[in-house]
Amino acid sequence: MESNQGDRLKELQQEVSGVKTVIQTNVHRILERGDRLENLDGRAEALNQSSENFNLSARRVKRQLCRKNMKWSIIIAVGCTIVVLIVLFIILNDLGVFGH
Repeated sequence: MESNQGDRLKELQQEVSGVKTVIQTNVHRILERGDRLENLDGRAEALNQSSENFNLSARRVKRQLCRKNMKWSIIIAVGCTIVVLIVLFIILNDLGVFGH
């Protein structure tokens, strides 16, 4: 009977050892997962900061392009006005409106 109890004890010790190994493996995996999650969180934060910087830069560039576009629109409008005034002056001068 002691032999059976000894075998049963060895069997239980092996089972406990197996469970202990599984628990250690699981704890190790949980720690690795935590490290990966922290890494992922850091990368997500960096990506968020990068996207905010991109948005600021995009708005700045958009404002610069709008100003440049407005500048050229004003230059073209002034140029067209000058051309129209010159043509109008020439026509009115030919009609003798200014009288020589």
